[in-house]
Amino acid sequence: MRKARIAEWMVSLVSSPERAVSTVGDLLESAAERGPFWFWISVARTTLSLLWRGFTAEWVRMLGFGALGLLIAFAVPFGYGLLMIATSTVFRVPGWVSITFGVLTGICAQFEVGRWLGRRFPGRELAACLALAIANSAIVFVLSLIQQPIDIRQMILSLTLWQVADIPYFAGAAWVRRRRVVPST
Repeated sequence: MRKARIAEWMVSLVSSPERAVSTVGDLLESAAERGPFWFWISVARTTLSLLWRGFTAEWVRMLGFGALGLLIAFAVPFGYGLLMIATSTVFRVPGWVSITFGVLTGICAQFEVGRWLGRRFPGRELAACLALAIANSAIVFVLSLIQQPIDIRQMILSLTLWQVADIPYFAGAAWVRRRRVVPST
């Protein structure tokens, strides 16, 4: 069944493949009575619960590495931006090219930081990126408080946009997780 494979994949990102199969099997049995909506909510709750458990196991160390990861992820595009400013005047590169490469460099840097974090926390790869997302949200929250006047809607929008921007970190960590769980032949 396709939905079982997708659910097993989601749960296996934060647990062992065997545990994922067992958990999804139990949820599928109950889903026959309760329906598909209940099944997917339960899969999401289970995945988030296991993710949170992985984070709380070593949260101080993970937050430290998450903050370091943020510095790295911001330093790479910043360095690239300085390089593009210097070379665009010499080689007359159009602005849209610089912006496109800057955005791509930022996404690639985030993906690589996600992979870097994933390698430092085997078995809790995505939990490490959760720590990074928490550190990122804390920074955005503090910066929002510094602005005058404080607009709650703007702060929530900023936090939401920054969380969407964290997707490449999680993708990099998921890449490491899949390589670790399913070794290449």
